[in-house]
Amino acid sequence: MVVRFNIRHDVFERVFFYSFIIPFQVLIVHGDHHKGFSFSVLSNSKKDKIWFAQMLRGVACLIIVYFHYFDLFWSKHDRLIELANVNQTSFSSNLFILDISSFLEGLNINLGAVGVSLFFIISGFVIPFSLANSGKIEFLIKRFFRVLPPYAVGLILTTLTVLIYSRVNNLKFPYTVVDFIANLSLLRDWTGLLTIDGINWTLEMEFKFYFLIAILSIFFGIRSSKALIISSSLLFTSSLLFSFTSDSINVYITQILSVLSNSAIYLTFMMIGICYYNYFKSN
Repeated sequence: MVVRFNIRHDVFERVFFYSFIIPFQVLIVHGDHHKGFSFSVLSNSKKDKIWFAQMLRGVACLIIVYFHYFDLFWSKHDRLIELANVNQTSFSSNLFILDISSFLEGLNINLGAVGVSLFFIISGFVIPFSLANSGKIEFLIKRFFRVLPPYAVGLILTTLTVLIYSRVNNLKFPYTVVDFIANLSLLRDWTGLLTIDGINWTLEMEFKFYFLIAILSIFFGIRSSKALIISSSLLFTSSLLFSFTSDSINVYITQILSVLSNSAIYLTFMMIGICYYNYFKSN
């Protein structure tokens, strides 16, 4: 393995930033929001069966960490530099690990998409357990306070890191207070404002799912196969219809339709998770 770098003096600052922020945010975004599920509500035999969800979550986490460090960091380096607001780095590399990523890309396999999709399916499987043990409003309140505090800590840390680096290196800080509030509220995607950490879109998707599953449980119940089939079909149809939007229409309408189109795809994975939940509960 031969690696050749031509990197400016601040490389260590950048390595520190990526090495610290990415895994910290991955653990917050993809780990904490599943903790509402407790094995205490299950019998011993059910506990043994359901460990597959925990193991699958571990596999998904490893896939995402691999994707960020050994694929995204190199293939989308310019985008990460823009996101972190750091100075441009030039390098050349023939890392063997990149050959693996190129091989998978040739097979149209996107490991990042695979890992995130697994997490969404797991969410669809485990979140109904939390909903079954509380009222609809109580469920949403618990989700809010379980997810938002650790996410807020990660967001503040990320923002401060970018701010300090920008000040030290005489760079313009790219984010505003409005950007920060939008990111903190997890409603940023509806506004079209800048994302600060780049991966909080998954939490934005999770909160959409929380509201969707709460609404389904109120009107139909999540054990209703008809409700799941109809809602999944509507999500799939919406993802197709909303994707054919024109930029010539109102920019705000375009943004809303874009969010609905993208959300419908990932929410469908969560609906698949609910189907696994129903199968698990019936056996």
